[in-house]
Amino acid sequence: MRLHNVEDIYPANYMQQLMLLHVYSSPESDVLCERFSCNLTGAVDEHSFLRAWQDVVNRHSSLRTVFLWEGLEKPLQIVRSQAELPWRKVDLRHLTPQAQEREIDAYSASITVVRPEQAPMMRVTLFQTGDTDYRLFWHYHHLILDGWCNSLILTEVFERYEAYRQGIALSLAPAKPYSSYMSWLLKQDMKQAEYFWKQYLNDFREPVSLPLARYDSSLPSDYGEVSITINEILTEQLLGAARRGQITLNTMTQCAWALLLGYYANSSDVVFGAAVSGRPSELQEVETMIGLFINNLPIRIQWTADSLLLNVLKDAHISQMEIKEYEHCPLSLIQDGCSYSSGSRLFNSLIVFENYPVSEALEERLGNDVRVSDIADNLKTSYPMTVVVVPGAQLTIRLIYQTQYYDQRQAAEVLGCLNDILRHMTLEPQSTVAHMFGLQHVFPESPVAVPSSEEKSDLFTADDDYYYPNHTVGRQIERLWKELMGTRMGIRDNFFEGGAHSISLFTMHSRLESELNIRFPIVEMFKQPTIESLSIFLERIVSSEPSPIMELSKAARGVERGQKQREAMAKRRQPVGTDRKRGH
Repeated sequence: MRLHNVEDIYPANYMQQLMLLHVYSSPESDVLCERFSCNLTGAVDEHSFLRAWQDVVNRHSSLRTVFLWEGLEKPLQIVRSQAELPWRKVDLRHLTPQAQEREIDAYSASITVVRPEQAPMMRVTLFQTGDTDYRLFWHYHHLILDGWCNSLILTEVFERYEAYRQGIALSLAPAKPYSSYMSWLLKQDMKQAEYFWKQYLNDFREPVSLPLARYDSSLPSDYGEVSITINEILTEQLLGAARRGQITLNTMTQCAWALLLGYYANSSDVVFGAAVSGRPSELQEVETMIGLFINNLPIRIQWTADSLLLNVLKDAHISQMEIKEYEHCPLSLIQDGCSYSSGSRLFNSLIVFENYPVSEALEERLGNDVRVSDIADNLKTSYPMTVVVVPGAQLTIRLIYQTQYYDQRQAAEVLGCLNDILRHMTLEPQSTVAHMFGLQHVFPESPVAVPSSEEKSDLFTADDDYYYPNHTVGRQIERLWKELMGTRMGIRDNFFEGGAHSISLFTMHSRLESELNIRFPIVEMFKQPTIESLSIFLERIVSSEPSPIMELSKAARGVERGQKQREAMAKRRQPVGTDRKRGH
């Protein structure tokens, strides 16, 4: 059988599976649909610009990838042989500057959902506001790219653009395909990685987060952001302190965040999330590869009251080095092996250290014809708070928060406290944790109100009927929910509105398969997001009533045969009489 417009097939990795679960649970959400925008000033040759973008799509397999899960136990990545980039040019020169700004602001604020079944999973829109003034928007889905790729792709686009403008033939080596990383990943010993993380989180008992000011489900699910820019003098002092302590700026910001969380949670054993590049150093050319490598991992930092801040920093740095070998381990496996057995998250905040400065990369590549300015993104995560650290001559710290949990005032106070901790760690690294915690100018008061235990229990209470069907499946789902989430669930309440997330649904799916002695695609947990609908679906399977979804699932075991399919397809594409050599 010859497949149309298919270059390669291989399984989705663990992070992509988690993202796909979010896509299925919230199909209209744009949380994973990333947006990069910037101003372009200069005489832009639009034909050459579009041609450069399309060339980049043609060169990199990840940019021509779609995802298929329907009827499969696990999702597949399918690389299209060809994919035409959706391109849109909007000329606003006939409008006043105020009207232009309104048009662009409206477009920027609109939700752009990029579907995982359509290639390429990205699009480019160019607004022209003057003869030499433009605003560029580039949308893409996080399934195919991470932040590291931004500078790589944009640099290549502008390299190709400049070559076309100057009539130069640009010769680039074939891009290293994402499949080479997937091949590497499939060979890794996950048991060894699981053992490392089990030891790393040994005796960890309770996740910490900033105290909830409120959870108001009546508010729209939205995001806010506050930021602070540290002046050049203090930034240089921070870098100097890092050099003297033989640590990194990343370690300093992680420790500052851990100490902030620990102070307000009254804990000296803190776990929070950190985004890591996930690019294995032993994989050749990995630093130039395009695709999703990033992983969110738990970072654990511990101290005692009399610990010196410098020692806390050094211990955290050593721990960071140990983690690097196991960055590829999926968070779901890490949590499964953790002594903290609840189905809730290991952490409720995430810290991202941007070591891929897009602006610097573009400034190095662009000539005098086009200038780039006002770079912006729409970074969103599923965590109530995300801290983004942007290094530079002036260190910038962004705090992105979910407005159902926090307001702008609280977020600004948290960010100010983080800034004060960094300053104190820089100026007095030999002081103790207890000394710093006692400083009122660092910790003036709790930045957010701590709800009572009664208020906490009411955060996710549903106003629904708690009657469960007489059949056992509905009762088992209800029991598992209460075990994992600690609350009761109405039969028509949505799992995700009740506080569930991808990892807790992974756990529930595994438990249901084991206890009911059945197999069913995990995606059904997202298609049937209530006890009522899920129990009806599972009852049909338990009673052996034929299910078309299950029949498709049984017939499509292609995920496990991904490697064989790839080899067979490569042979079919190879002309007769030539050497058949595999390489990535």
